[in-house]
Amino acid sequence: MTDPEGKRLGNLHYDLGPEGVIHLMDQWQGKTTQADNSRKALSAGYRWAIPRGRVKTNPCVGIANTHKSRGSAKPWTAAEVKTFMAHHPHGSIARRWLFLAMLTACRISDAITLGRSNEVIRDGITYLD
Repeated sequence: MTDPEGKRLGNLHYDLGPEGVIHLMDQWQGKTTQADNSRKALSAGYRWAIPRGRVKTNPCVGIANTHKSRGSAKPWTAAEVKTFMAHHPHGSIARRWLFLAMLTACRISDAITLGRSNEVIRDGITYLD
C-alpha cells in the first residue's frame, strides 16, 4: 500500500500508522459506512495483535467515524397503525404489505419473493415457510 504520493506506508504490511488508516478510509470516497466498518475491522485486528507482540500500538485509536447518521426508521405507534388500517380496506395491497412487514419482519427484497409457494399448512393453520 502506498500513500497519495506513491510512498510505501510503514516498514511492514501491517505497520500502517494513522495516516494509512485514514488513506484506506478515504478510498471508500462517499461510502462512509463502509469506511467506518473498514476502520473497525482493522482496529479489531490490531487489538488481537497487540497482546501477541505483533504490533505495539493500534493506529485506529483516535480516528473518528466519517458516517453521520441521518436517522433511522421509527416504529409506528398503535394509533398510526389503526389510522393506516382505517384508510386502507381489507384485502388492499397496502394492507397486505403492512401485514407482511409487521408479521414477518423480513426485508423488502425478501418480501417481494413471497408467494403461494411459501405457504404451508400445519394443524389446519397456514404459515409462511
